[in-house]
Amino acid sequence: MSFPRFYFVSDDDLLEILGKSREPVQIQKHIKKCFEGVQMMKLLSSGCKHLASGVVSPDGEELAFVNNITLEGPIELLFVELLKSV
Repeated sequence: MSFPRFYFVSDDDLLEILGKSREPVQIQKHIKKCFEGVQMMKLLSSGCKHLASGVVSPDGEELAFVNNITLEGPIELLFVELLKSV
């Protein structure tokens, strides 16, 4: 498995994450289940592309990425990139 943290997510949540992987806004609620201390991603839209520019903690602290992450492709690979950026 490319993203081992999926083992700790419930089956229903995992199905929703995988099923809606092309809709970043829909997977926002699952980010906190996969990354400790991360409440949500900061999203940007560039035409039909979605980008993540950083993350926000439950306390409201923001962490901007050095490079934006393009949210395309398999969700497990996107989460690996997100993990590398944090």
